[in-house]
This record gives sequence, structure tokens and C-alpha cells, in this order.
Amino acid sequence: MISHKPSHFSIYEYASTFWKEFGGKKKLNAQIKARRTIRKAVTEKNTGTQTRRGTTTYFATQKHNILQETLKNKLVAKYGQENVFMETNFVDIKVIQPDVIYFYEVKSSAYASDCIREALGQILLYAHRDDDSRPKQLIVAGQYKPNDDEVVFINYVKKNLNLNFSYENIDLD
Repeated sequence: MISHKPSHFSIYEYASTFWKEFGGKKKLNAQIKARRTIRKAVTEKNTGTQTRRGTTTYFATQKHNILQETLKNKLVAKYGQENVFMETNFVDIKVIQPDVIYFYEVKSSAYASDCIREALGQILLYAHRDDDSRPKQLIVAGQYKPNDDEVVFINYVKKNLNLNFSYENIDLD
């Protein structure tokens, strides 16, 4: 079964099709089963501190959300509110322009190379699933600027994978 999983489905989406077909109460027609999961955009993310409890109580900052909100505000100032979409079909930020679509994947790791390693597969899948024929620019965004070794890594990935991708740091002044 796994060898027949369509590339545009996550393992959970694929398993859901089997549940709907064989375990669910209603059988779906072929058109509905083949439809991709759609997730509507959000306009803002919660950036407040969360209180979490386990064996101890602690406060957790929502660094990803803070970075995402900061980047969104920067992009809205540059491209306009009507062109910037957050969390549409799980894409952190998508910017639509007449001649290109920008896909931003935000990561909160402390190193640019870790952000890139965590984001590339994800952002490639988002671009693959997108039906728009315009060229896609893939951008991994993180808080910290890349060091000299990471710049070499970024150039290596671009050259060897022939990807139209870049890394951008989000300044949290």
C-alpha cells in the first residue's frame, strides 16, 4: 500500500482515504477521494507566552509565531495585504505576484543550516502541490544570519540540487 501512496498526500491523508473507503460510515466517490486537503489562510498568529504544565510549570515563548508574524508584517509592507497569505494549505507565508509566487517556510532553529535542513523537503512539497503555473521562489526564513560555513552550504545546495531557493533571516529588533 505504501508503494502506491500518491506523492501529494501525506501519510495521514493517505490513511484517511482508506478509513473513508473501508472503515468510515460513508463511501466517497472517486473525485472526492482524489481531492487534496485545503487549509484556509489565517490573518495572524498568537505570539503571546504560553503557560505549560507537566511535572513543573514553565512559560514557553512561541518563537515560530513571533518570527512568522514579523516576516508577514514586513512582506505586507512591501507587497500589500492583498498579496500576502499566511498558513494557506500549510504554507507559512505565500506571496503572490504577477510573475512569481514566493513560498516562505519559517523555522526557529538557532542555525541557518538547521533551518534549511528542516524546511527544504516541506517547502518543496508545498511548491509541488501548488497548481499555479507561475515560477516559484522558495525561501527558508530563520532568525539568525548564516555564518561563513552556512553560506558555503547554501551555495552547495543551490548548485547541486539546482533549486531556486534562498535563505532569509528575520530581524527581531
